[in-house]
Amino acid sequence: MALIAMGLVKRSAVLNMSHRRYGHAADLYAALADHWMDGAYAAEVVYAIQQLDLPLAMDWIDGFDRGVDRFAVDALMLGRLVMLAYERSQHNRHWVLGIGCGGTAAGRQHQVDTLLTLDPSLDALPFAIGNGQFKTARTVDFESRRTSVRWVYETVEGVESVRLMSAISLAVRPRLPTKRRH
Repeated sequence: MALIAMGLVKRSAVLNMSHRRYGHAADLYAALADHWMDGAYAAEVVYAIQQLDLPLAMDWIDGFDRGVDRFAVDALMLGRLVMLAYERSQHNRHWVLGIGCGGTAAGRQHQVDTLLTLDPSLDALPFAIGNGQFKTARTVDFESRRTSVRWVYETVEGVESVRLMSAISLAVRPRLPTKRRH
């Protein structure tokens, strides 16, 4: 979904990626096919995307109590797209695309309490920015906190308590101009 939003892969190619033989969508599916039903870890996703040789700047962090929440908030505050993996109470993981954050601002201080997401397993909501959101009961000081935050993930399908497991920050790297030959 992130690669589509950045204009690096066509939506039609991703929708039919398991049937494709050539192109970035086919290469991505081939790299992640073994993990398609059980979910991939961040290192596997990063490696697969790097193999595509796209003009992307990627940073990532993985693991509970390692600052995933702060990393995600900082990247979203910079306007980057962030692939977020979270763990449900049943100990299975799921990936969503973080597209923004919300909260309160007083002067130059921002208190983030919501992460806005696009969940590819859910239908898009009409006239809405996203189709899911991670919320905390109170604002959190991400600067000093390293332990994982307990988020409440709200979607049209329900509400569940989750923890962020991994975050991959993506930004399009500008292509260098090439010299034209006459």
